Amino acid sequence: MRPGVYGECADLAVDRGLYDAAVSHGIDVTGCSAESARAERPVRLLATATVHTPTLLVALATGSEGARLAQSLSAGLMRLTHHALSVHARDNGYDAEPWIAQAITIARLHVLEEEDADARVIEHLEEAAEQLGEAIVALASDRMGFADHLTQAQAAWLTCFRHAAAH
Repeated sequence: MRPGVYGECADLAVDRGLYDAAVSHGIDVTGCSAESARAERPVRLLATATVHTPTLLVALATGSEGARLAQSLSAGLMRLTHHALSVHARDNGYDAEPWIAQAITIARLHVLEEEDADARVIEHLEEAAEQLGEAIVALASDRMGFADHLTQAQAAWLTCFRHAAAH
């Protein structure tokens, strides 16, 4: 992990800049360049994401001592799923940008509704795990359903990325 880089995200609004920061910082977890990720099939990228999902929940549940790990893992999940969405969009002839905008909008709504932030973020991450599974299933039969499920999950991971930066 790069020291000091995650704390800079705490003051950022939930916008494309935060999304891009998460995707960029995700290389710390994935170790995968954008070029190599674009050569992968979405199902492989999502399979890798399933490995990190439970670890993220555990890291967040440990409180402030797990915040840095939670931010790193959520960034890794953002990176994997960003590339899965980009590859899927390229291969199926649609534009990924509206779906990225949807993830950002949903994350912004998550942040606005945070009353008991820690509990809500954990709920969002549990929903993200379900959405990730739905996205994997949709790969075979529901082109737009895939993008919708994936961006629902991304919204939770982006919310977690921002939330963990504040701790």
